[in-house]
Amino acid sequence: MLTFASEYLTRKLCQSVVGQEAAVESIVTAVCENFEAFALGKPLKLNNVLVMGPTGSGKTEIARSIAKTLEVPFVRTTMSDFTLTGYRGRDPQEIVTVDLKEILTENHCEVVNKLKSNYFFRNKAVEILKSLDISPLEFKVALEFCATTVFFNEDEVVEYIFSRYGRDKNIINAIDDTRFLIKEVERSFKSLGPVPMSFQTFKQKPFSIVFIDEIDKILIKERGDGAYFYRPIQEFILTMVEGAIVTSERDYEKAQIDTSHVTFVLSGAFSEHSPDEFIPELKGRLNVKVKVRKLKFEDYLKIAKLHKFDVPEVLKDKLVVVEPSAIVEIAKVCEELNEREYLGARRLREIVSKVNLAIKRELRITSSFPVTVDADFVRWAVSFEPPYEDFVAHVPKGNRGSQESSKRIPKVKIKKQIRDSLIKELVSRYTKLLVDHRGSLEFTVLSPFSKSHLIRKDSSGKSVLEYLLERGVIKRIAKSTFESLRQALGGEVADRMLKVVEVVDDEESELEELEF
Repeated sequence: MLTFASEYLTRKLCQSVVGQEAAVESIVTAVCENFEAFALGKPLKLNNVLVMGPTGSGKTEIARSIAKTLEVPFVRTTMSDFTLTGYRGRDPQEIVTVDLKEILTENHCEVVNKLKSNYFFRNKAVEILKSLDISPLEFKVALEFCATTVFFNEDEVVEYIFSRYGRDKNIINAIDDTRFLIKEVERSFKSLGPVPMSFQTFKQKPFSIVFIDEIDKILIKERGDGAYFYRPIQEFILTMVEGAIVTSERDYEKAQIDTSHVTFVLSGAFSEHSPDEFIPELKGRLNVKVKVRKLKFEDYLKIAKLHKFDVPEVLKDKLVVVEPSAIVEIAKVCEELNEREYLGARRLREIVSKVNLAIKRELRITSSFPVTVDADFVRWAVSFEPPYEDFVAHVPKGNRGSQESSKRIPKVKIKKQIRDSLIKELVSRYTKLLVDHRGSLEFTVLSPFSKSHLIRKDSSGKSVLEYLLERGVIKRIAKSTFESLRQALGGEVADRMLKVVEVVDDEESELEELEF
């Protein structure tokens, strides 16, 4: 489901990560799939990412921006920390057992718990949406709304959907009905939502992103015969990325962490080495391979517009005037320098820093105001000798709205579907619970939740208890429990119960609450 959230997340990130739309989309999709596996309780993530491309092209910024936008833990390290001293130096596994663990906070835990809860209710809503009579386009809009609001607030998502599909009445109705559906699901399934992780559990098995830069440095060869000096480091990294309990020891103290849901993003220029030189086991774990491209003039121009000159607001217009030509000139200078030696967007920081220094110098020494920062000023500031179209997610030209007449989903029908889905979920959970308890409902005391669950009825009037009786998972039942359920459900249900279960005295039952 969350792949339907990746397009909006990609669009949002490409406002600050310029020129790498394809790379951003691939990494965002990989992270979304990993979170979905985490939210569903699957034992392992699905993806680890290898990012290849020249320095200064935004590799680090992509991973950092994703983590910042989702508010999940992020750690960046570089293999130079380990290759300078060799594998006899710092233990590479401390990247997760120390570096990652040290930055984990209770706020991270709260955010991840909230995201898991959001996912649970919206995933249930999508299951119900499948059974409703709506057009394919309206279903897609509802699906995008459910997926994207796992991470972002509803009003923000609504504006995004309108920008993609227009404000057609069908689209408005689909959004309104989906909002109502989610609220009803949250209310009805509240007691079945995921149990929040404790901070201690989160620290042992976190959802997070770990970025390891200059990974190609571990492909340096020791001798001319092709032996890998850094093969042991590759084996250490393999242990981390495959999703295992990683252990390291520092000052005779052991530290452990489970990396089953840590998304590893390994990055390198690979100008002298190929990813094919990794040991086969590590290559096999890096299943998402992404290439970032060299930036162009248009990219430099858009990034330059994002940079702010170090000019206090109080000085603008009166003492300093920045002309649009200055931004264009910065992009031109950046392109010229990168043609000599490519450093990507890092050149922009260098140029803007020099321009800021020149502005401050002029403010101190000149008596002619205002200081005009234009193309000539930029050339003078750097003392040497790109228009960019905003990234817009692809939207099919046709089919922006169904041609059929719009019709609202009756709220009664939505509530009916929710009620039936809730009963189905309860039957499934109690079936598993009773099987785990040797197929016997031998409980003297029913908890308030359990009793309300067992007597709930679907739209056909059949209770959870009746479904359980049909499945034959109840073999024996305590007398007091039987009486309590008989009063709630009536004599007919009690008669059916007596035909298939054995009613035993309370003294013979296990005297514990039925609860999950």
